[in-house]
Amino acid sequence: MRTRTALVLLALVLAAGCGGDDDDATDADTDAGAEALGDGAAITYHYIDASVPPDVQRNYSFVVTSEEIQATVDSYGDLIDEATVETPTEVWAALSDTSQPALTVEADSIPEGCTGGTGRHLLVNDSPAFSFEAGFDVCGGVNEEQAEAVDAYIEPVTEAIPEWESMITP
Repeated sequence: MRTRTALVLLALVLAAGCGGDDDDATDADTDAGAEALGDGAAITYHYIDASVPPDVQRNYSFVVTSEEIQATVDSYGDLIDEATVETPTEVWAALSDTSQPALTVEADSIPEGCTGGTGRHLLVNDSPAFSFEAGFDVCGGVNEEQAEAVDAYIEPVTEAIPEWESMITP
């Protein structure tokens, strides 16, 4: 009788371990696989605006580390404005999540003759642990989803710069 009771208890324990909510296992696997950038990592982002009259054309760049954000804004290579601010902890935490869609984008080729588009270049370097680079143009609807992912990734940086809107407004 003791043997049968022990086997039944063992079967119940095994059944309980094998059952359960599969979504919980997936979430744990995803969280376990996500890596965070180290404090020595650097993120470089460039936005290249469409070719428009110089008084409204704005390109901008960010160099972000765990310590600071350096931002520059130019129009056809002429420096318009620049700022350096401390990187808020929550911004670095958001950027450090290497499981974000922006860090897996693959660009499509732009159709020949497409004009007036914008460009993006993102480099995330935490060598040798993690490195990602994507550079692409957005034109004629091509690469819009990739641009949305990269723009969403970099948005916390723009929010951390108090004067950002005035820097890019012609």
